[in-house]
Amino acid sequence: MTAKTNKFQTIFSANFQWHSLKTKVTLFTLIFFLIGIWSLAFYARYTLHNDMENTLAPNSSQPFPL
Repeated sequence: MTAKTNKFQTIFSANFQWHSLKTKVTLFTLIFFLIGIWSLAFYARYTLHNDMENTLAPNSSQPFPL
């Protein structure tokens, strides 16, 4: 079992180097992109909620027409 674990760690560390500039730039770009998508979704949810509230609020105070 330790032979497999050591082999996996060797392959993983050989292919994925945490200290390389390429890895740092890639991770920074990914995090920046995910934060941007999350903030855009939050802003869209906030804007749509306010628009729906403003659209439906005047109609909620009127009685049902007979």
